[in-house]
Amino acid sequence: MTQPIHRARHVASASPPALETRGRLEPEDVVLLGERLREIAGGRSGRPVRCDVHAITQPDIGTVGALAELGLLSRRLGCRLQLAGTRQELLELIELAGLDGLAVEVIREPEEREVALGVEKERDRGDSIA
Repeated sequence: MTQPIHRARHVASASPPALETRGRLEPEDVVLLGERLREIAGGRSGRPVRCDVHAITQPDIGTVGALAELGLLSRRLGCRLQLAGTRQELLELIELAGLDGLAVEVIREPEEREVALGVEKERDRGDSIA
């Protein structure tokens, strides 16, 4: 059996501290990530722990379940788990499961925010066209 160390690692230089996931999350990855989360969360009560999930390319309900477990563990440890780099497919599954804001927080980059549809800027008829 191979070790899942290549899938998750602690990134010491990030602020706040971060976990990074790669590929598909397997049960042994959740155990490893949980151990890393405990290391990172020690003495960081109330402060968020960022988890980079951009490398999860084919999310499924198992992935969402694994992230929910980590989110609940972070709450028990007194911190919050924030997901960064969330792809649309994963975001949709998290929202479908009702976990966004409940077990995990999704960090949305400005370019990932929804665009308001049907809103157009009106031009004053007195304005000249440049």
